[in-house]
Amino acid sequence: MSAIPRLAFATLIQSLSLVAASAAPGPSELTGAQIKTVFVGNVISEGAHWSAYLLPDGRTKSIELGRPHQGHWKIVGKELCVSISTGVEPECWTVLRKGKAYLLRAHGQDLYEVTPEPLSSKYPFD
Repeated sequence: MSAIPRLAFATLIQSLSLVAASAAPGPSELTGAQIKTVFVGNVISEGAHWSAYLLPDGRTKSIELGRPHQGHWKIVGKELCVSISTGVEPECWTVLRKGKAYLLRAHGQDLYEVTPEPLSSKYPFD
């Protein structure tokens, strides 16, 4: 194979790779109704520092650094706002679906990746 056909072939492969990469779907932003459907009645956890159970009545039961707390949650537009402790300002996140997980994003930064799961004995909130 001469240098010109090899260069053309390499360019074609590179172009196809770029097209495939740009066609791959990125995380999609949830609406307020979708957030409610996915998160309410489930536990979210970032894995190491905190877990929160979002009750249907707007309350939360949570554990942060091994200590239990009670707070509240609400949906404001397309954001999930959670205060894991009473009297603490809520943290508000845009929620994006990423495969089976969800990204919690604030101010353009992906802060947490969570996978909502049903309440179980794994989470001793009471």
